Amino acid sequence: MGRQGLSYEDFLTVVKEAEKNSQPITLTALRDKFRASPNTVHRYLTQYRQETKTPDFSQFNIPDALLRALATTIRDASESASTALNQEIKQINEEKDILEKEGSYLETENDRIQAENESLKAINAQFVQQLAELKELVSVQSNQINELKVRNESLEKDQIRVEVLLDQAQKESINQKAKYQEMACDLEHCKIELAKAETRSEMEQKASVSLKTEIDRMHGHCEMKDKLINDLCTTIQNPKAIRPTSKPPKAGKVTKADDDTTPTQPDPLK
Repeated sequence: MGRQGLSYEDFLTVVKEAEKNSQPITLTALRDKFRASPNTVHRYLTQYRQETKTPDFSQFNIPDALLRALATTIRDASESASTALNQEIKQINEEKDILEKEGSYLETENDRIQAENESLKAINAQFVQQLAELKELVSVQSNQINELKVRNESLEKDQIRVEVLLDQAQKESINQKAKYQEMACDLEHCKIELAKAETRSEMEQKASVSLKTEIDRMHGHCEMKDKLINDLCTTIQNPKAIRPTSKPPKAGKVTKADDDTTPTQPDPLK
């Protein structure tokens, strides 16, 4: 099969042009003109020669002289064509050798290409495997990226919450500071009140000691009064049993023991 773009009609056009210019119609010349495969050019050339064979003139009424002239012309042409054909056969054989060498080279190249093709298939298989692994890695990385995006969004939300909490904590800190300052003022006030209370407590302790002393003194007066009353009762019941041991008190004078009234003590708490 000829190369793409080469047809028998194109071949005939070039051959007729070569015949008009008296150029040789050989395989090599035509192959150089077409730059086509030798097999394709050889097949087209064989078909052309079969189509252009010398016809049989016996069926026509042609004079003998003309037939002899035609035979001579045909013989000369045949000899010339035979010579050209031999040359062409020689060229074909040379080209055949060349083609065999080229075929051997092509077989070698074919083997090399097949080996390279096998190598390329193995490399392609490796590439396919690596591509699959790469796709899997890309999928994993994509999932990781999505997870990082979710975590980033969560962190942004957490950051917003932290900022809100920090703002609340700052406000609470300010409020606590104000409360602490107020408590400090209250503490100072309590210290002052405690100092006053301690001072009052000391005064109350002193007043309590003074009051206790006065109570003890009054208790002693009460005991003396009780004794005098008992003595008086005994005297009233048995006036002879009692002897005067001391001088009677002067008229108009009242001893301290006979005084029924007790002095009014000032309230130490007032």
